[in-house]
Amino acid sequence: MSKTIYQNTLEIFKLDTNIKMVTAYGVVKTNPSIYYDTFALEEKEKLTNIKKNKYVYVNSSFGGFCVIKSKVLQNCKWNKSNKICSEHNYFCKQVLKYGKIASSNIKVFWTK
Repeated sequence: MSKTIYQNTLEIFKLDTNIKMVTAYGVVKTNPSIYYDTFALEEKEKLTNIKKNKYVYVNSSFGGFCVIKSKVLQNCKWNKSNKICSEHNYFCKQVLKYGKIASSNIKVFWTK
């Protein structure tokens, strides 16, 4: 991870203090226009709006990299649930009790 990715993530927390978790925009390195981590994604706003903004609000997202406020992390559990898509979605549902989740335009790359 580059220092710039982390600094840009922290900037989003400063733009909206209600945001408690920021995720990156994970893409396949060979096709950087397509979002990669669709399994955990639950859009609140369309990810395509990221082209206009630094971030959009989501109900669940990971994108390969995320930063969570420490106090929120301490109060959330990582666990599977049969009622929710995956452990990512289950965790994000808990985070939403404390504030917003933002999926950012900060790209991180997956390799196949």
